Amino acid sequence: MFRLTNLLVSIAVEALVFFFAFPSISYAESWNVSLRSTLYHHWEDGARSVALADGRAYVAAGRQGVIVLDVGDPEHPVQIGWLDVGASIEDIAMVGRLALLAAETGLYVIDVSDPAEPTEIGEWLGASFKYAAAVDSVAWLLEAEGPVWCFNLSDPRRPRVIASWNMNVAAIELTTGRIWAMGDSLIILDVSDLRQPAVIGSWKPDNGTVRDIAFAGNTALAVSNWYDPQRRRLYSYLSGIDISDPAHPRTTSVVRFNDEVFSVAATGRAAFASFGALGVRRFDISRPDNIQSNAIIDTLWNACDLAIAGNYLWIAGGLQSPTLWNIDIRNNGIDGCYADQGRIERVVAEGEMAYILASNYGAYSDSGSFNIIDVSDADHPEIIFSRSIEYGDGGLALSYPYCYLGSTLGLLVLNVSNPASPRQMRSVQIVGGAQDMVIEDDLMFIKNTDRVKVFNIANRSQPIENQTINVLGGLNALDVSGRKLYIAAVSHGLLIYDISNLGRPVEAGRYSRGGAKLSVLARDSLVFLSDQQRGVVILDVHNPADPQEISTWPVAAPGHLALLGDDVLLVGGHTLLNVSDPSIPILIGKMDSHGGRACFNGEFIYQAAGWRFEVWDAGAALTIPQREFKIHPSVFILGAPWPNPFNGMINIPFNLLQGGYINLSITDAYGRRTAILSDGWRQAGRHLAVWDAQGAPGGSYIVRLRAGRGEYMRLVNLVK
Repeated sequence: MFRLTNLLVSIAVEALVFFFAFPSISYAESWNVSLRSTLYHHWEDGARSVALADGRAYVAAGRQGVIVLDVGDPEHPVQIGWLDVGASIEDIAMVGRLALLAAETGLYVIDVSDPAEPTEIGEWLGASFKYAAAVDSVAWLLEAEGPVWCFNLSDPRRPRVIASWNMNVAAIELTTGRIWAMGDSLIILDVSDLRQPAVIGSWKPDNGTVRDIAFAGNTALAVSNWYDPQRRRLYSYLSGIDISDPAHPRTTSVVRFNDEVFSVAATGRAAFASFGALGVRRFDISRPDNIQSNAIIDTLWNACDLAIAGNYLWIAGGLQSPTLWNIDIRNNGIDGCYADQGRIERVVAEGEMAYILASNYGAYSDSGSFNIIDVSDADHPEIIFSRSIEYGDGGLALSYPYCYLGSTLGLLVLNVSNPASPRQMRSVQIVGGAQDMVIEDDLMFIKNTDRVKVFNIANRSQPIENQTINVLGGLNALDVSGRKLYIAAVSHGLLIYDISNLGRPVEAGRYSRGGAKLSVLARDSLVFLSDQQRGVVILDVHNPADPQEISTWPVAAPGHLALLGDDVLLVGGHTLLNVSDPSIPILIGKMDSHGGRACFNGEFIYQAAGWRFEVWDAGAALTIPQREFKIHPSVFILGAPWPNPFNGMINIPFNLLQGGYINLSITDAYGRRTAILSDGWRQAGRHLAVWDAQGAPGGSYIVRLRAGRGEYMRLVNLVK
């Protein structure tokens, strides 16, 4: 009972100390670090619709905004611009040099005179729109549920509502002087008087609701969908409609499908309908009374929204497929494709180039992409090379001029001396894949799920497998320093291996306190750990058999670690610490970022921030002289005592921002004072107190520092 009581008291005390000493730190703002530029890469919300104008494709990408692609060479579409308006974009319409975005929060007017730098110039907020159409200076937008709105865009900076009409409409299409409103029926409106549209005629499908419409001369092609409740399945219909007399539209032919049709487009004597994952069908409409399917085009990805420009049919992949590709309608062949390959996971840098690896494993395809970015202009990074990587869900390492790409299949070696045209040198198959890798001298250490593969890379272009180290329980990360291999293991905390003799690697030590170890960095006799429960943990490993904790830094989502020289540690892609004195880490900067893996290149930080590549300028944080460090309010002046747990004597570091009266004492788990280490005036600066606990019983104790109006606490454990 006594032991149980002590245990409960100890747990309560540790929770109390954690609450007071380690408050949560917010990263809603950047501090001493500024975002210089971003390069959009991942279409996380898919490609919802596409509009074409002047050799450009404008893609509505949901929450990721509008994407601009140069499609002047249809075989090689290139992303050249992006704009995030802070709302989910559902549809897009082009009128002159303006892009009109139908968004969940309203209408956004974008100037695309410079397609590389789209600029928002106007907005109208107050309704949730899902479709947009425009002609001249008039725009028509359809609410997700509700009326059709008409806007005057003569001053695009101030879109003005002309009128709105309550209609049960699912979609709209616009031709000169007319609106084609789709729903339970097709309603044809004369809008020559914008305030008083007049119904010219209507057409009703035999079944279902009208979803989309396209025009070819005096023929309209309407897609309608109908759910049969008895058979519990969805049917779709493509209807040819004679609209030579719009007051009396007449059905000329109907084709039924047992699958859902999403969109239709037409040009000349050909029409195209999209069938989602089933691809695209081509139809001969030379005889509107006898529409015939004459080709099925396998598009590999979802096919949803369609648009035609010249000889090319452009296809957007829809809500969950981040792709845009084109078909040469002269031969029905896929001519070019811009497929976003996934989330940016890894980044390394050398000189004026950054190298990123993106993965989409298990999502839209088992693939990823490797991209080389010219970062010579930090404000305008530019992708100069991109290629797909099969099963691209792995690590990335650089030993210039060679870049090593990991995947679930193995290792790919590229020579990147010509960054615009890298050469593949070798492909190495590795059972279990290459999830991460670290290079130390002429050796490469590759992480699998539960083993480390060691390769000799004395010949950088020809890695040769040398050794395998099995790790029971799996591993999260690894690093190498001074012939020691440090493994952040899933089940065993930090494992230290002596690899002086690669033929017989020997476990040299362990450190298992705290939670799961997410990342590890080693520099000489120091190890930095990313601990899921405790934040950043700094260890002295000069004696690997007995790692000693020097200090901790509490931080939410510690994640990946990166080190600049010996002094600056980047934590989780959002926090910069000065660790020149590892016993007292000092916060010198924060980044309002999505976090992720990052690397330093001079004063710049390149961040693999999930769906975008970010360039951060850390110059302000890195150039603060040591004597001028300004302690951020969230920094505590009581450092982490070490060693902890201890047996006998413990060191207690503390830092005073200014001279004054302090009281440094030790209390037991019940609050009873055990020792007073300092009680009086101390000058500003760093201090170290020592508690000799030879006469104290084993158990949990609290170190209390009272300085000015503050009180700071740390939990220590005496083991006897």
